[in-house]
Amino acid sequence: MQGSSESRTTMLGARPIEVVDKLPSPEDAFKIPKVDLKTLLTIIMGPAFIAVGDAFGSGEWLMIPAFTVRYGWGMGWAIWLLVACQTAYQVMWTRLIIAFGEIPAVFFSRLPGGPKFWSWFVAINHAARVAWPGWAMGAATALAAIILGRIPGAADAPFVRSVASIGFLIVLALLLFGRKIATIIEWVMKVATAFIVISLLFVVVPLTVRADVLSEFAVGLVRIGYIPPGVDALLLGGFVGYVGSAMAHNWYNVVYYRDKGYGMGSLIGYISGAVGGVKVFVSPIGKFPKPTPENVATFKKWVKIVSLDQWLTYFTFCTFAGTVPALIATSLLPRGTVLGGWGVAAHVAEAFAAKVGPWGFYLISTIGLLILFTTQYMLSDNLSRNIIEVLWSTNEGVRKWAKGDIRRLYYMFLILYIMFATTIIWSGLEPLLVLLISANVPHFMAFWAIPALIYINEKLLPPEYRAPRWNYVFLAIMFTFSSIIFVNVLLYYTFGVKIF
Repeated sequence: MQGSSESRTTMLGARPIEVVDKLPSPEDAFKIPKVDLKTLLTIIMGPAFIAVGDAFGSGEWLMIPAFTVRYGWGMGWAIWLLVACQTAYQVMWTRLIIAFGEIPAVFFSRLPGGPKFWSWFVAINHAARVAWPGWAMGAATALAAIILGRIPGAADAPFVRSVASIGFLIVLALLLFGRKIATIIEWVMKVATAFIVISLLFVVVPLTVRADVLSEFAVGLVRIGYIPPGVDALLLGGFVGYVGSAMAHNWYNVVYYRDKGYGMGSLIGYISGAVGGVKVFVSPIGKFPKPTPENVATFKKWVKIVSLDQWLTYFTFCTFAGTVPALIATSLLPRGTVLGGWGVAAHVAEAFAAKVGPWGFYLISTIGLLILFTTQYMLSDNLSRNIIEVLWSTNEGVRKWAKGDIRRLYYMFLILYIMFATTIIWSGLEPLLVLLISANVPHFMAFWAIPALIYINEKLLPPEYRAPRWNYVFLAIMFTFSSIIFVNVLLYYTFGVKIF
C-alpha cells in the first residue's frame, strides 16, 4: 500500500481506502460486556445459517439424490471434502470484511484492471449463477402438490407457474421489512432449517433409511477419487456444483457478516428495510485499521469467531444437507433410476407416503417447499445486494442519483429482477434444467475467483491479517474439481467427448 501521512486515505490496490486507528472488537460492535458462550450463540454467530439455508436447496434436495439414486454412494467422499474446502474458502473471504469492511464483490474492484473491468465482470458472473428462478419453480411445484394432493402434471403447468409468480411477490414483501434485511433473513433461515432438520432426522430417517444403504454410504465416504464411469456430465457438474452451495462462487455467501457488523463491517453501514428501517449511509470505500498489536489481536479474535460459526454451523449442517436427503432417496427408490424434471421430489414423496400413509406425502412436500422457497428468498436478496453494492461503491453518479440511500437502488433492482424471473418462469424451461445451468456456472468461476483470493491474500492483505498458506490446500482441491468438471462439460456439449 502507498499513501502519505497527510491523508487519512491510502491506495489499496486499484482503489483508495480510509485509514483508521482502531478495529472494533466484538464487544464494541455488539455492545456486550464480554464474549461468552451465551452471547456467541444468541447475538454474535448467525451469518453461517444464511449460507446453510442457501446450501439446503435444490442441490441437496434434488440433484444429489438424483445422482446417488442413479450411480450409488461411490462419490460420498466428495460431499464432506468439498464442504470442508468451501468452509475454509469462506473463512478466507470473511477476513476481508473483518479487515476492511468490504464484501468480496466490491473488493474484486481493487484487483489489477480496477472497477472498469471487475464491476461488470463480477456482476455478470454472479447473475449467471443466481438469477435463474429455478428455486421458485421448485417451491411452486411443492406448494401445488400440497394444494392438489398429488404431484402436478403437464396439464397443471399454468397453475404451477402462477404459484411461482405469486411466490416472488411474497419474496418482495418479506424483503421490505426489518431494521436490517440480513437479520430477518437470518431468522427465517434458522426457523426453516430447524424444522427441516428435526423433520428429517427424527421422523423421515428412522422410517426410511436402510442398513445396507448406510453401509454403502460409509464405504463411499472413504472411497476418495472414485467417479462412476460413464457418468452424465451435466449431472456430475450439478452434483459437485451444489454440494455446500456453489463451490468457488461461495464468496457471495459471506456478505452477511458485513451487515451483521463483524470487524470493520460495523463501521461501513448496512442495507435497511423499507418498512421498519431507516436511511443508513453505506460507505463506498472500506476502512483499513493499522496492523497495530491491539488491532491484530482483535482481528484474530474475530477470525476465531468466524471459524467457529463456519465450522460448527456451515460445515455441520451442509454435510447433513448433502447426505441425509440422498440417504432417504436411495433407501426408497430403486438403484439406477434416471430421474428427470422434478422426479426426485415426486418419487420420494409418493414412496414415503406409500410407506407411512398420506401424511408422508404432505410432510415431504412441505419440506421441499421450505427448502426451495427459502433458497429463492435468500438468493433474491443476495443477487440484488451484491450487484447494487458494486455499483454503489464504484460509481459516484449512482450514489448521487440515490441521494445517499442505497435502498432506492436495492428495491429498484429487486423489482426488475422479479420481472425478469417471472418472464423465465413463463418461458416453458424445465425447472431442473434451469438449476443444472446454475449449478455449473461456479465451475467457471474457479478459474478467476480462486486465483484472485490467493492474490488478495498475498498482495493486498498486510502480513498480520493474511490467512495461513496451508489454506491453499483447500483452494487447490476446489480448483482441481471445478476445472476438471468444467472441461468435461465443455468437451461433451461442444464435441461429444467425455473425460469420465
